[in-house]
Amino acid sequence: HEVGAAFARAFAEETTGPLDRPAAASTAPSDRGPILAVSGSCSAMTRLQILVAIGAGFAEIAVDVAALWDPVAGRDEQTRIVAEACEQLGAGRSVIVHTCMGSADPRIGDLTACADEQSRTVRELHRELGDTLGRVVAQVLQRSDVRRIVVAGGDTSGRVQAHLGINAMRIAATENDGDAICSVSSDDPIIDGLEVAFKGGQVGGVGYFAEIRDARTVVDSSPMHRTSEETNDEL
Repeated sequence: HEVGAAFARAFAEETTGPLDRPAAASTAPSDRGPILAVSGSCSAMTRLQILVAIGAGFAEIAVDVAALWDPVAGRDEQTRIVAEACEQLGAGRSVIVHTCMGSADPRIGDLTACADEQSRTVRELHRELGDTLGRVVAQVLQRSDVRRIVVAGGDTSGRVQAHLGINAMRIAATENDGDAICSVSSDDPIIDGLEVAFKGGQVGGVGYFAEIRDARTVVDSSPMHRTSEETNDEL
């Protein structure tokens, strides 16, 4: 899979220069502990990747999409997701949160029905789903020791990135050339130094999530690339 293409799909960002893989200064196994993965993708590949991740030990948290559009039920559902994620992470288990598992997932119909009931577009609700996942990630990071996250889905990646307040990032080398993990810069000390992997729905092999969990990164001094503030308006 092509790192540059996946990165462009996730952000459609403008950078100060080419996103070349930095030269390694030193390599050591990552001691990041369990990771948090969130997915807003409905692609067949992401579905397979989630199933493989669950088989590799990830705890699965399926989002009740229909509940999110009710003010009270939506808050309760978000609270449930954050609490379950923190509990599993605290026990040393990586977590994957998803809003869809392929094109046959009934939650797609739930989303369409909600859009019709509210006289809104499905795209608008997809955007709000991304915002929900962004809030979930931000809250889990505040309440846990997670230092590496994965976000699946191009639009979802943009929404999560906005909620985290990422200013800039660099691509760190990994033990798998196709698995790009970025080290981010932020004014928020909780976010600064976080390792993130953003991927489009069809990007990666079936073992993608476990590979990112287990990947080693390198320490490097290459310059950060600024993220575009215009990204959110293009979703």
